[in-house]
Amino acid sequence: MQIYCSGFLVVVFVALHHLSVVAGRKCFSCMSRYYGATWEFAGYERLYLEPRSFSDYCEDPQSRVSDVLPMNCDEDDPPGTNCIMFVEDLKIGTGARGYVRGCWNSIFKWGFNRTGLAGMLKHKDFCQRFNLSQLIAGGKAHESSVLACSCSGHLCNGAASLRSNSANNAHLLASTSDFVMKLWILSAIVLVAAAQECPNYPPWRDWTDTCLWLPLREMHEKMMGACGIGMNLDSLPPVPEFEGMPTEPCGHCSLKMRCRTRPEAEGCFRVEAEKQTCHEHGDVCTFPKIELRDLGCNYRLIKTYFGQCLSRPDLPEWRAEGIKKLQALVGDMNCIEKDDQCKCCCHPYKPSVDGSTCEEQTPPVCESFGDWNDWSKCLWMPLEELQKDVTDHCAFDAWKPTEKHQSMLSKFQLPGGAEPPEKCGYCSFKLKCRKRPFEDSEGKKQCFPIEAEKKVCDSDDCPTCTDVCTLPKVLDSCDYSKTLAKVVGPKVKAVLKKLPYTMHHGLANMLGMMPHTECIEKDGECKCCCHPYKPNAEGTACELNPVCMMPEEHGVDIDWDADKSFF
Repeated sequence: MQIYCSGFLVVVFVALHHLSVVAGRKCFSCMSRYYGATWEFAGYERLYLEPRSFSDYCEDPQSRVSDVLPMNCDEDDPPGTNCIMFVEDLKIGTGARGYVRGCWNSIFKWGFNRTGLAGMLKHKDFCQRFNLSQLIAGGKAHESSVLACSCSGHLCNGAASLRSNSANNAHLLASTSDFVMKLWILSAIVLVAAAQECPNYPPWRDWTDTCLWLPLREMHEKMMGACGIGMNLDSLPPVPEFEGMPTEPCGHCSLKMRCRTRPEAEGCFRVEAEKQTCHEHGDVCTFPKIELRDLGCNYRLIKTYFGQCLSRPDLPEWRAEGIKKLQALVGDMNCIEKDDQCKCCCHPYKPSVDGSTCEEQTPPVCESFGDWNDWSKCLWMPLEELQKDVTDHCAFDAWKPTEKHQSMLSKFQLPGGAEPPEKCGYCSFKLKCRKRPFEDSEGKKQCFPIEAEKKVCDSDDCPTCTDVCTLPKVLDSCDYSKTLAKVVGPKVKAVLKKLPYTMHHGLANMLGMMPHTECIEKDGECKCCCHPYKPNAEGTACELNPVCMMPEEHGVDIDWDADKSFF
């Protein structure tokens, strides 16, 4: 259950903090001595900026004997940034806590995550329980429960220990400023009492008795059953079923799964699952070509399409990560076209040249990716500039276009030389990247060096980002994605076809980050939004695509204690 400070405390807390804002804001800057003692050994130096002091008094910086000093906050970004206090549940003993205090822009080397609730810490006054990985914009943050409080008052982050006794609490009521601190402590106690670390998972449930396979509706039901979850699927959008699909498992694509679920807690994904590939069903699959958008044999793009649902800006990162892990259970499909049909196998298998069998590939041994960099600015057209911004932000020199490729991109222009509109349609997006070497363990360039994640820009990023786009037709069509595919698609397919799986997979994922436009024609113009959004029937606004909605957004009640036998 999502838990916030009680309504009365929030109202008074926010009101009094705004009254206490003064020019030249200062915040206490410190970290508990434990962080300093393990600064390099525990890797804190890779995540945090060094505070003014590592002190035992960071727990109570306003103590008479405290050695904690304030710092001037950077006011270059009007109206300034808030003061921050963290209380981290350390995993070094029962009840051990670490304290971190500072200005909003003086805590993390990589800065704060600027999306969701974490992004509100910059200017909003509130307390909230987070996982540390939710807060930080880059670096390899360990999973740890953190109570983060933000306030806009002068030295307002000096709240004493959560263990303050009643005498100290009475003293805090002596002045308006101290009264604000008291409210902060009370609201923090409410959060600590109710929002604990993520609960442990129970033992695994049984593996499914059979290998999961089509039809998709039946597969969905059995997956829910494996997790002991009851859900009325009739309330969800209909699952697409394609004619001519094989009725028997094939291509090393079917799987058994097992699942476990844990109790609900804020910031904690409830489901964890594992799979076993059914290798006994290894005959090559014969699928029909996908007529939708002329996808042909690109079945892998279906997984990419649903994966991009997680780029919606209002989806908490912990939930997106949990769903991403579940989506990874579905194997990447490798397909070729033969006799107007698709011959497919699932990774690490691929169809033979003649499409008669599935052949196993030996993937290269690649180094792990490094730390994530920060989110980019909101990227936008024209295509040449969009590609340049992506390659520059990811420091991906290998993807900088040649003159020939630049000419190919420049062919996709708006009619009559029209200028691109302002950012609109949820089509502008931010990107963060992490890198690794090209070379595998044998020194061969077989490891795609970039991994990226995408987050759609919304009205908090720019005033027009969520407005529907109004565009002229291209080649007498409002199907921008299809037109772009005609211009650059053949070249991209030719390049991907020659690459080994790891390179092919990495480049395809990068290309999948590009906006996928959905448009309708209204009065001779194109009204467009980008996936996971689509234009409404009137073409006046962008709305979330139903296939990307969460169950509760469809009004679906989930029974987390349903008996496994319900399917």
